[in-house]
Amino acid sequence: MRARHAYSALLLALGLVAFSHASPPEKEGSTSTAPADDAAAAAGIHGGEDPGNALARIISENWDSLFEEGSGGVSGLLHRKRKMLGDLGFKPHLESKNEDEIEVEEEDEDEEPRKLQLIKIPAMNAAKTGPMASMTTTTTTTKPTPKFFARRAPTPSTKQVKTKSTKPLWGGKSATIETNGDPEDEPTGSTQRNCAWQTYVTGRRANVAFPDLHAVYQVLVMTGVTDRRIFRIRGTFPSKGVRYFSLQANNPESSVPISTIMDFEVEPDTDSGVNPYQVGLDSGPVGTYTINVTPTGKEGLPNELALCAHGKCDRSRVNAVIIMRFYTADPDLPDANSKTDPPGADNPRLFGYEGPPSVERRSNSKWNPRWSTVATCDQSRPTQFTKVINDNYKDSVPHFEPPTAHNLNNNFMLYAGQASSDDDGGMYANMDAAYLMSVAYQEAVPEYTDRLVAKVTGYLPLTPRNFEGIPKIQDWKTYDVRYHSFSTMGLNLEGGPTMDTIDDGAITRFYESKTPEGEQWDRRFSMVVAQDPSETCGAYNATEDVFLSNSFKGQAVNFWAILNRQLVPKATHSKNLDQSFGSARMQCTASNRKPEDCRDPRVLEDILGKYYPKVQWYTCGDSGDLVPITKTLTEKLQGL
Repeated sequence: MRARHAYSALLLALGLVAFSHASPPEKEGSTSTAPADDAAAAAGIHGGEDPGNALARIISENWDSLFEEGSGGVSGLLHRKRKMLGDLGFKPHLESKNEDEIEVEEEDEDEEPRKLQLIKIPAMNAAKTGPMASMTTTTTTTKPTPKFFARRAPTPSTKQVKTKSTKPLWGGKSATIETNGDPEDEPTGSTQRNCAWQTYVTGRRANVAFPDLHAVYQVLVMTGVTDRRIFRIRGTFPSKGVRYFSLQANNPESSVPISTIMDFEVEPDTDSGVNPYQVGLDSGPVGTYTINVTPTGKEGLPNELALCAHGKCDRSRVNAVIIMRFYTADPDLPDANSKTDPPGADNPRLFGYEGPPSVERRSNSKWNPRWSTVATCDQSRPTQFTKVINDNYKDSVPHFEPPTAHNLNNNFMLYAGQASSDDDGGMYANMDAAYLMSVAYQEAVPEYTDRLVAKVTGYLPLTPRNFEGIPKIQDWKTYDVRYHSFSTMGLNLEGGPTMDTIDDGAITRFYESKTPEGEQWDRRFSMVVAQDPSETCGAYNATEDVFLSNSFKGQAVNFWAILNRQLVPKATHSKNLDQSFGSARMQCTASNRKPEDCRDPRVLEDILGKYYPKVQWYTCGDSGDLVPITKTLTEKLQGL
């Protein structure tokens, strides 16, 4: 199949952390949100979205403009969007005799070109919903008004002549992607198409949506998946340096996670060897795995990943956005992260120190299904997705509503992806992760100078070393969480970059090296966060503290945050509540708690115990002395 589809900026948030961001607050206790992301809105069509729903949504997003004088209504809107639709692979024939009809080209060996017909649907709320963006009619209590809704017109019985777009969607152009990453690592050359693993995100490549710098986020997009035309991912289990990996299917239209499979849940191929995340390396050779991706997840195949929520699809053809995450952390090995990576395709971490997993697609034949391999993209060259990342992140700062308790002592709060209590975790959220967040706004402190310093202290939860050291990854009963890290995020920087990350492996190496022989480190740590170790006004002691930078490419950042990330707590296996961020999220959002409980450090400290990180904020005085900020978040919550 060579169907043409379009992908919006939402496809690119990747949920690395699932954040949106914002302009800094103008003053204490208030925030000012950034303008809507016009570039993202203009992108128009979500990845693999059914064309009928896609046009319905475009109309919905431009609903108010349809009624402006001289707009030309729906027909005028489509004329204004014509170039965009063409660039995204849609072939509109707006000169059709029926002005409420638009033809969409499908370059598919099995299907005819399709037409979309705009029909009138009553009982829609223009101010709130606009035209419907799904095939299900809803009713509101507002006065019925005729609106437009896009649906697929019946395919004509006579074969239509396929036309070729004069401007291919993904095609042969040379492109250099300019994002927050290292210029040496950005892809160059001709744009690739029809290949697997189309893009990835690290601190060197793209660096958008706040990635953990110890992680690699590989992205696979597959279109036109049906019950018979499924695909599978085949690879070798990582066996060295990878603390965690997973595959997650996401809805390409809403960006909501649909299903996930964690490393220890993957069953190895028959007679291939073992899954080290289940039994370690002593039980046999490292095995291979096969992940079967199907619409419903109910085909009875091993390691099956569903593309439709609750196994129910609202269409026969669905599309897949698969994110494969590799977190590299090992206290017994040298640090391996975006700061130490070699550029581009030479980076051994790209697929967890193994070769790229192969992607195979099953044919649509009912009687003789065959598997064919999809070529793997050259990781040093751009694809359609690296181009869209560049177009939509280079000049934009997506909307973000941070906590208003910036610069207050002990202001780590449970963070679900947005400030609102009803947030679902954000775009492309990792279903295996939970976060705490502490926000800093440089100019909001009364004792404002050009430097703001944080000192974070606490106890590091026990994490595994690797498959052979103690604790072992496979022995989940012997440690608290699989992975733990701190990152600094530039909240008002384009694209949402991560500035620095320190993981549990680096913290463990530092303090074990300071612990006398024969003694055991008690897991207490002290971390200083500032622009540079030499600019902390004495807060940083190189023999006692680890350091986390809040500068981006050597420049000071005015509005930033410390993100404390945890993956796969013991509760994931035991199903019992513990002192992990994941358990705190479950307890804070329980029906018997108020939404604001998730932001009260007293509640969090009660749940997390000694694992709740304490933060003390400082500025530098005129004479270079350290000036502590005295107000705490608890005092703010109490109105003091």
